[in-house]
Amino acid sequence: MERLTARLRTAFADLWRSERGIALPMALMITVVAMGMAAVPVIATVGSQEGSSRNQGSNEALAAAEAGAELAVLRQSKMLTENTAATVPSCVAPATLETSGASAGWCSAYPTAKETYGNAKFQYRVRPCYAGGITSTACNSVQLPESCKLSEGKDLVQVVSTGYATVGGREVTARVQVAACAVAVNPQLREAEKRFEEKLAQIEKTKTEPGAYEEKSTTEQKKVPPPEIWATGQIIGLEWVKMSGNSQVLNGGVGSNGAISASGSANVCGTVSLGGSGASFSTDNSSSLSPPAGCAVGRTVAKSTEKYVYPPVTLPSDIATNNSDWRICAETACKAGADPVGSGVWQRGNVSWNASNKQLTLTYNQLTLEGTAPYYLCQLVLAGGSSLYSSKSHAIRIYFAPPSACPGLNGAPQLVIANGTFVYGDSANGPLFLFVGSSTAGASKVELSGGGRSQQFVIYAPYTQINGNGGIVMTGSILGNTVELSGGAKLNEAGPFTPPPAGSFLPEEERPVPGTPEKTPGKVLKEQEAEKKTIEEEIERLKTGSPSSSEPLGRKSFVQCTAAPTTSTESADRGC
Repeated sequence: MERLTARLRTAFADLWRSERGIALPMALMITVVAMGMAAVPVIATVGSQEGSSRNQGSNEALAAAEAGAELAVLRQSKMLTENTAATVPSCVAPATLETSGASAGWCSAYPTAKETYGNAKFQYRVRPCYAGGITSTACNSVQLPESCKLSEGKDLVQVVSTGYATVGGREVTARVQVAACAVAVNPQLREAEKRFEEKLAQIEKTKTEPGAYEEKSTTEQKKVPPPEIWATGQIIGLEWVKMSGNSQVLNGGVGSNGAISASGSANVCGTVSLGGSGASFSTDNSSSLSPPAGCAVGRTVAKSTEKYVYPPVTLPSDIATNNSDWRICAETACKAGADPVGSGVWQRGNVSWNASNKQLTLTYNQLTLEGTAPYYLCQLVLAGGSSLYSSKSHAIRIYFAPPSACPGLNGAPQLVIANGTFVYGDSANGPLFLFVGSSTAGASKVELSGGGRSQQFVIYAPYTQINGNGGIVMTGSILGNTVELSGGAKLNEAGPFTPPPAGSFLPEEERPVPGTPEKTPGKVLKEQEAEKKTIEEEIERLKTGSPSSSEPLGRKSFVQCTAAPTTSTESADRGC
């Protein structure tokens, strides 16, 4: 037994040390390893091919989904823009609007059998957010870069499109959401707006054509300065001027809105101004036919188609209390007063002043008026060689009340310059005699006579009768309602006289002045404007109604959805 055991040990030892038979297992092991290493790229290649196929399928499904969304927008837009019905259609036929369940407010899936796009297919659903009962809530989640609400006159359309592709016998899907918006338009409104634009263009063209407008003269009440009354002459009789008995106006000219006559060697040097169609100038067969000798400027006649304007005298509102009458005499006997008289207190006795009747008479004396406020008289009589002087430092104004306010006048002249009396003044300081006068002819009178003389003075009395005769020699400007010169009266013999401007003693007055001519549309333009207004009213009516069509829809947003196609219990835009 021991011998057998030893023999087996020897045999195993010999076998362990021997290399016989090792080639086969080694070859088998190497083969197995090589085959394993070769399988790695094969397996990787197979996996890559499967991934590429799946990615290609996803791309095809996405492209099909996008194509379906674009097609849905185009079809919906075409339906809206071509609609002529009174109401806006919701879904492109044959799809219908679902009214219940999770898909309420969505059009049914279209096409019913998926439409082919390349190697894929698509199917879409449209939610017309402008349809009744939808806009206020369900479409609020649709994201757009700008507001798009029916209340703003816009149509919002939401589209969810699903693309389907098959890869290795398996279906791959992709879903997208597109939102589009357009301004809602009523076709009748669009047509009316087009007609309105055409009518506007027609009106603008008509405006440039002759006779498009009719012009109408207008007047407006304005406060304007008084007219420069002395521009029409310095001896003026509104109703008429009569010159006779060798009376002469040697400078300054004569004017009237009526007749001017020169007879008996009476004459005018300068311009004879006639205002209005009824004015005329006539001379007799004496030397009045031609300008007087030595008249360098000659005699011309100027005629206006309009009557000259000579405003009436307006008394200052406070003339009764704010005047300088108190300066004339301080007591009944007139032995004192602020206005100076000639030397010798006794001479003031020749100044007669009736304060209650406002009558002043100056006889054989001189009086210098120095009041800063105007004087307010009913009558002034300069007689017996007396002299009236005007202040050298400021203007002297003497207002004469209307005869109706002078009970002591008894028809006598309101101003008498006679019997060798003198008036001394200048154009700047006066004296300026201003008469309210009377509309009753002859009620207000001025008498210049008996060799009366003046250095420079102004009489403005558009409602007073003025008579000058008896050899008066005066320098100044005289305006009366009527003027009669006779008996060798000579006016402005010493040379031209520059009277004060009318604005220095006449207030601004409210009177009508020519306004901007009013241009009114002619007949054709009126008709076109009426047509335009009718179209405007039609447009307003159409704007208040429901829109029945839309401008083409513009794509506003694109979202790729993440969820799988919806079931009948889920909203069509789940996962978008």
